[in-house]
Amino acid sequence: MQLTGKINLYPKTGGKPMQDIGKYTTIYERQPGSAWGIAHDIRNSNNSPFIGR
Repeated sequence: MQLTGKINLYPKTGGKPMQDIGKYTTIYERQPGSAWGIAHDIRNSNNSPFIGR
């Protein structure tokens, strides 16, 4: 299943946060003891690539 969402990214050095809008997929698998854990997680941005400093 592919989902869409928004995420706010905050630079470690401070500055203006950036909002990213994109698609993501997370695959879970059963862990020992019947708990669920993340097996694979991928996210792709819909934003244009940032070029420059």
